[in-house]
Amino acid sequence: MQYKISEIFKVIQGHQITDEELYNSQGCIPVLTARNQIKGYWDRALVSLEDLPCLTYPTKGNYGMVFLQKEIFDANNTAVLIPKAEWRDKIDLNWFLLKLPQLFVSIQTSKEGVSYLNKDIVENLTIDIPSDFSESSNVVNKELQIKEQHNCLNTLLEHLECLLSKKLYWSYNKYQKTNVRIQECLEYLSGNSNLTEEFVYNRSIVSGKKYKILSSATQEENMLGEIPMCKINGRDLKVFENKAGLLVVRKGKAGTTLFLEPGNYTLNDDAYILYVKEDSPYIIDLKWLAIQYKMEFLNYASSSDNGTWNMTGFFKNVVIDIPSIEEQKSLVEMFDRAEIYKDKINLIQAKIQNLLNKEIQV
Repeated sequence: MQYKISEIFKVIQGHQITDEELYNSQGCIPVLTARNQIKGYWDRALVSLEDLPCLTYPTKGNYGMVFLQKEIFDANNTAVLIPKAEWRDKIDLNWFLLKLPQLFVSIQTSKEGVSYLNKDIVENLTIDIPSDFSESSNVVNKELQIKEQHNCLNTLLEHLECLLSKKLYWSYNKYQKTNVRIQECLEYLSGNSNLTEEFVYNRSIVSGKKYKILSSATQEENMLGEIPMCKINGRDLKVFENKAGLLVVRKGKAGTTLFLEPGNYTLNDDAYILYVKEDSPYIIDLKWLAIQYKMEFLNYASSSDNGTWNMTGFFKNVVIDIPSIEEQKSLVEMFDRAEIYKDKINLIQAKIQNLLNKEIQV
């Protein structure tokens, strides 16, 4: 049978609680926000013991998230669904926990690219519920097990990404040289100005050897495609060929790096390519350099939202210690394994999410 959400639940819209209010308050009641995270603690609660268990969902930026709550809490940017007395013993909240996410995604509104779940729309949402929830318990329990596995993998992935993003402190035993100025061993290639999408499109069908176009995009799906050798700004296209390089984003996510395997590349003026000098007295693995000195690259980016990378300052000031190539490769291999684990987890996550996104039929 079909019912409106407001017939089954009392809908309470969470309120705005500032960090200052939490800082100046005392208490042990958690304030939930966004993805069921705890913003802080204070001495007030949005629900009482008789309201539990109940459901919560983010009112802003909801991508199909509903959470089951069994303990007293307050809520920030989070709404609450409390079963009405006449329904509490008739329904299975776990069923709604799995059923509502897909429905919420379909009814949310958007403002300036941010999704919202309006209270009135939620209250008027019609849902077809089973006449006997016990008949759906097996399906619900299996889906909950899948969701729990999904959450565990999410936590593992977050921890792994957190570790990879930290400043690295790695102990080396043998050095080629310490306190080496970066300009002694590296050179850079700046980009082609006016290498726009229109320019690329007009030359993309020309035959001949092609060069992959690099820019501030470090994801393959966001790159600009390929272009043959041509004239731009009255000069030959700047290209980078047949050796390893390190792409450094100049504008946007400034200071972000991407290791380049030997190949045929060109780039616009949103990035640089760094490479080892042919006469460098030191052997340097550029992937190692990007890992070990990640913070140095980022430190030369301006702090604005659309920051720029200070190439001149980087080459003038940065000094590095260069361990043996064997120890460099050892660090790279460890990070490569971590990236493989990340890819495997993401693949499993995608398959699980695909299952969870399918509306349950019970």
